[in-house]
Amino acid sequence: GGGGGGGGGGGSGDEAMTEEELIEKQKGACAAAKRALEETQRCIEKKREESPKPPDSSGDDAAMRAWAKKLADFAASLEEALEELDRRKAALQVAQVELARLESMRRKAAMLAAEAAAARAKRKRDEAEEEERAAVAKAKRAREEAEEAEQQAAAAADAAAEKAAPTPVPLPRPSTTSGSFSGGAGGFSSSEHQQPNAAPAAAAAPSPAPGPACAAPSGPAPPPVDVGSRVEVRGEADGLRGSWYGASVVESPTSSGRVRVRYDVHGPSVPAEEVIPTRLRPPPPKVAPAELKSLALVGSPLELSHECGWWDVVVEGTAPDPRHPSRTHLRVVSLEYDAHHTVSDRSKLRPRWSY
Repeated sequence: GGGGGGGGGGGSGDEAMTEEELIEKQKGACAAAKRALEETQRCIEKKREESPKPPDSSGDDAAMRAWAKKLADFAASLEEALEELDRRKAALQVAQVELARLESMRRKAAMLAAEAAAARAKRKRDEAEEEERAAVAKAKRAREEAEEAEQQAAAAADAAAEKAAPTPVPLPRPSTTSGSFSGGAGGFSSSEHQQPNAAPAAAAAPSPAPGPACAAPSGPAPPPVDVGSRVEVRGEADGLRGSWYGASVVESPTSSGRVRVRYDVHGPSVPAEEVIPTRLRPPPPKVAPAELKSLALVGSPLELSHECGWWDVVVEGTAPDPRHPSRTHLRVVSLEYDAHHTVSDRSKLRPRWSY
């Protein structure tokens, strides 16, 4: 009979092949034994036919028949063994097919599980990215709302300050003069950021008395003329009217009764200039930014720092800062030259002083 473990199908491919080989060997052995048995039966039959039968051979015949029956039974058992081995081989082949099918299903299930895990990971990443985009959009909206609220608050504060402040005295527009917008040295231009390129010129003849004060406190009189004093000189040449330039007194008085000054924009190699005392004034005092803000109303007369001097201007309004919507710039105009400026740095402005 055959070699243990009949047609189970459990185990690896190598073990299944080993069992299949064992079945084939067992079948071969059974077939060889069957052939030997058949050959033995043929020999016995041949001997019986060739041998003469003695008178008392009935006992031998019975023994021979018994042996023949045993041989036939053995042959039948060998035949059954062969059939059993065939059944086991068929069962083994079925088990191998089932094992291959299960292995294929296992691999497919592993692949599906990997795809499902990748899909879950991608879904989580997409959700995280969506949440991040929503948070960025929310923060941007909050920032825009805060900037808008700040801008509205600043506008409301400016409106309240303008409403509470007294109405400034408007500056009269001067009549047209022969002075050119750009013809004079160091003329006033419409660009706030132009570099200085000239110094104020001297005036040979006395100038007319200064006009009335324009919404700014008057300074002390008379102006200082001591040697070494710091003064500001009013420009009266073409292209310099309405400007004040810083200088130092180097001689006072001169033989002609004037004051000799050296401008801050000139070096020691440039000769000092004689001016009449009525063109001089002491430097105005410093003004705090908060005080300047209260004076910077529409129509207020101010002075703008430009080309190393201070020029008469009037506030005409405000302009938003394109980079910071919550901030505003001042728009000023020079009535003398009809030159408009947008001022972002408030330190370039100061109240107009009259002496």
